[in-house]
Amino acid sequence: MQQLHGTIQHYAWGTHDAIPSLLGREPDGRPHAEYWLGAHPASPSTTDAAALDALIRSDLSLLGERVHDTFGPILPFLMKVLSARHALSIQAHPSREQAQEGFARENAARIPVESPERVYSDDWPKPEVLIALDEFETLSGFRDPLTTAALFSGWAWRTTSRPSSVRSPNAREPPHSLRCSWTPSAWRAHVRT
Repeated sequence: MQQLHGTIQHYAWGTHDAIPSLLGREPDGRPHAEYWLGAHPASPSTTDAAALDALIRSDLSLLGERVHDTFGPILPFLMKVLSARHALSIQAHPSREQAQEGFARENAARIPVESPERVYSDDWPKPEVLIALDEFETLSGFRDPLTTAALFSGWAWRTTSRPSSVRSPNAREPPHSLRCSWTPSAWRAHVRT
């Protein structure tokens, strides 16, 4: 048996002390948002011998026959311990088929994996299980779009400048100059068109 050492992701939304405390370390002033245990190629866990993804590639029996037969030569999950001090972004995860098709399409279009224009960074669906170690609130699913439109009844467009890479929800808006946010009166006009 080998000891597994996870990797820390220092995203801005992370707390400064919870993950270091969990690991028996002193906080270092940086945010510690996620602690990863797995073989993700972007940040694999390590053993004293090697990175976990390299170790698995060198000895596929580490996966076990059933896992290898079902998922191929990779560890099919990534365990993450999250510690958020700010609300996280909305995430929508694709099915396995959608992930494979989207990843292949973006590779064929030669979009670099690290590009902010890319949607699929790999071909895995990323199913998730949440186990809260402390008080935690989450939302799941989406409201019907017509119900959402009704909730915004009486709001209008207000525009602010924005980076050109942000896409506007209003197809009539020039793609290079504006970000839309809702304000009371033009929303009604937009919904009617």
